Amino acid sequence: SAEFSRVYQDFMQEERTLQGENRTLTISTFSDGGALVPDGARTQMQTIFTQIDPIEALSTKLALAPGADTYLTPKMTTDIESQDPAAQVSETGTPTAAQPAFQLVRRAVHPLSVLTPSISADVLAQVSNFEEILAGWAARAIGFKRNKHYLLGVGPEQPQGLLTATSGTDIATDVDAADSSGHEISAVDFISLMTALKDPYSANGSFMLKRATLGKAMKLRTEDGGANTGAFLLPVSARDGFPSTIFGVPYYTAENMQASGTNDYYAVLFGDFSYYYTATDGAIALYRDTMSVMPNTRLLWRIRHDGSIANKEAFVRLKM
Repeated sequence: SAEFSRVYQDFMQEERTLQGENRTLTISTFSDGGALVPDGARTQMQTIFTQIDPIEALSTKLALAPGADTYLTPKMTTDIESQDPAAQVSETGTPTAAQPAFQLVRRAVHPLSVLTPSISADVLAQVSNFEEILAGWAARAIGFKRNKHYLLGVGPEQPQGLLTATSGTDIATDVDAADSSGHEISAVDFISLMTALKDPYSANGSFMLKRATLGKAMKLRTEDGGANTGAFLLPVSARDGFPSTIFGVPYYTAENMQASGTNDYYAVLFGDFSYYYTATDGAIALYRDTMSVMPNTRLLWRIRHDGSIANKEAFVRLKM
């Protein structure tokens, strides 16, 4: 709205608390305050999050209580495929004991912040709806950084990373690349991943890889008549309205995936990403950077989130 645009610009250009006469920007429930990004801008930003971060788009979403520092998330402790049929509930007889077991795990909520570039008062005054441009910039930065945490997060201060999770404990299976010396991707590697993942998860499985790795894979050829002169090896297809596929399996690119050609990296991730649980309270808080020198200013944008693997059997990784 015009009122929000005016207050937003005033907020950016002046050090003022938001507790007084200004009620257009709502105070967040974060421990250090901050103004809540209003619903319209937040919806715009959340749309961009899913465009930038495929894990955000594919994961199962858990809702955090506003201001919560920890939360409980379910983790599957018994694999679907390994369940004893005799232990399942009978539809015609007496119910028996065990169903696939879920354990509740308490996890911490993690802040994630980005700073927008320095903005001059002239830009704010002369560019209509400049807050939408800033919100778009911040959303792309948050989406990229959040994807990095979901893939490469380490320790108790970040989400559980799919590529940094412990093999055998948090990820059931790693597959070694066929090219053990040059550590480059091959068509065989995609087949190995597809056959390594168990049926209950492969049915909804997707590949995730770096765009540069995808480029290498798409260029693979047979050697009929000489090296790299034959037909392309990898069936890659794309149709409007459908995910792009490799061997008929959807794939998504993420710049934070590790590159092929490097020893001991995971170049391709294959799995059912609905078994990666992401958590957020949906709030985006806004702070003015107090170190800015007027008439220029910067804004800090913050979310609170987490991510964890709910079922170790749902993912396999290609180790180069």
